Amino acid sequence: AAQSLTCPGSSATGCETYHYHLQAWSPEFRSTSEFSGFNTFASATACEENRRAAQATNAQAIQFLATAARRMKTEANVYGECHCDRTRDTAHPNYLDDRMRNYQVRTEQEFRHHMLGELLRRGLEPGSELARSFANAPSRFPSSALGRERTLPVEGSERLLRPEDAVLLEARTTAVPSEGEWYKDVQLATVALETPAPAKMGASSDHVFVRSEVSRIQEIVLEASWSGDPPARIFRACAERMQLLSKLGRMIDSGAPDSLLAREGQKAVYDDASLERFITNLFGREAAARWVPRNPEEMSFELPPAIAADPAAVLQDPDERYSVDEQKLALYAYLVKNPLNPGEEVWLRSLAESWLEE
Repeated sequence: AAQSLTCPGSSATGCETYHYHLQAWSPEFRSTSEFSGFNTFASATACEENRRAAQATNAQAIQFLATAARRMKTEANVYGECHCDRTRDTAHPNYLDDRMRNYQVRTEQEFRHHMLGELLRRGLEPGSELARSFANAPSRFPSSALGRERTLPVEGSERLLRPEDAVLLEARTTAVPSEGEWYKDVQLATVALETPAPAKMGASSDHVFVRSEVSRIQEIVLEASWSGDPPARIFRACAERMQLLSKLGRMIDSGAPDSLLAREGQKAVYDDASLERFITNLFGREAAARWVPRNPEEMSFELPPAIAADPAAVLQDPDERYSVDEQKLALYAYLVKNPLNPGEEVWLRSLAESWLEE
C-alpha cells in the first residue's frame, strides 16, 4: 500500500523538494483519506526522519486505543515512501493549486485533531508525550496564534469544543508551575452559552468560518493547558471568543445559504488577508488586530466605556451620534456580552452585511 502512495514518474534522488503521501484514518468518520500536498522537505533525509516520527506516533496512538477501547475498530495510517514532490509541477497529474494544497493541509491536521480528541476521551493524559506529538506536529503554513495552521473544519470536527456547549479550562492559582503538572489541578467549568438554531448543514457554507475559528480556540486551549504558567486570561479570552462565534453562527443561519455574510465568512477561512478583511468589516480594525495576536491573552481588549456600557444603543443610534467604526465595535461587544434575543439575528445580519458591501 505504501508503494502505491507516490507521484508517478518520481524518483528518490536529485529533487529540489521531497515529500511523502499519507493515507490517514479518522476515528471521527471511521474512514480514510489520501493526502499528497500537506508536507514538503528540502532533503530526503529530513523527509524520512519526519515520516518515521509520524509513523511511530500513529503506531503509539493505535496501540493506546487497542488497550483503552478494545471494541473500537481502528486502522493505522499508511505512509508512502519519500520521493520527489511533483505536486508543484503544473504539468504533472498530481499538481495541486494553492487552494487544494491548503485544503489538504487543513484536512490532514483535522484528522490529527480527531485522533487527539479520541485519545483524550479514552483517558490519555493531556501532558503526555503522545498528546504533545499530535498537537505540535509541524505545518508548512503557520498562521494561527500558536504558529500552526488554522484548520479547515469538517462536519463533526467541533467535538472538543463547540459554540453551543463549550467546556473551557479555568486555571487555579494554587497550581505549581515549576512542576509542569499544573493542568492536574485545573478545574473544568462549563461555560453557559446559548444554543444556536439548528444548522442547515449541507445547504451552504454555514458555520464553515465558525467551525474554523472554533478549531483555532481548540488549539489555544490545548496549548495553554500544557503551559508551565496557568494563563487564566487566555481562558477568559477564549470564553469571550466562543460566545461571539456562537452568536455569529446564529446570524449566518438567519440568512439564505448564499447570503453575503455566509459567502464572506467562507472566503475568510482560506487565507489570512481575507480573514483580516472580514473581521475588519464586521468588528473594526481594533478587533481585527486582536483576532490572531502572537500572545492569545491579547484576544480580548478594553472597549470604550460608552460602547461597553450599552452596545445596543450604539447599534441602534437613532440620532446618528456614533461613527461606523464605533458601531462595529458595538457589534463585537454585543455578541460577546449580550444575550441574543429571538429575531435579533436578522437585524444584526442586515447591519453586518451593509458594512460588508462597502
